[in-house]
Amino acid sequence: MAAPPRLALFDCDGTLVDSLAAAHGAMNAACLSLGVDPPSEAEHRSVFGVPVLAQMTRLFPVLEPARHQALADSFFHHHRSANQLEPLYAGAREAIRAIEAANWLLGIATAKSGRGLQQTLDRHGLHRHFLTLQTADTNPAKPNPAMALNAMRVLGVDAENTVM
Repeated sequence: MAAPPRLALFDCDGTLVDSLAAAHGAMNAACLSLGVDPPSEAEHRSVFGVPVLAQMTRLFPVLEPARHQALADSFFHHHRSANQLEPLYAGAREAIRAIEAANWLLGIATAKSGRGLQQTLDRHGLHRHFLTLQTADTNPAKPNPAMALNAMRVLGVDAENTVM
């Protein structure tokens, strides 16, 4: 009898790629363009990994929702126009290959947009390794378990055989 399938889910930002530097630059530019004092890198790091609009509401709780949206829109504009390469962490490619070679299925569950994730995977040539891509476009934000649950459902893997 064959062993049940096992699934390893990866986050993208801060796990596979170092995206904080590019994101922090876009955050600073967005804030400065709208006359808002930018957060420190440590403050930005404290909310990094959640959707951008949620970052704005957490970093700037006294601002009106329309200002949060304007900051998020400006962030995306600056982040896209910078087109910065988010470097792959040292050893990430080797770890992906080793886990795959041990007969694990691989997937991604990330707060990154689907478009942003596709660009990151394209830049690093990683598409072929990941069988499911769960993003903020189609799932509630983490820590909601929807991304992991959807990945398990799509690939037919039980929770006891899944790691994130």
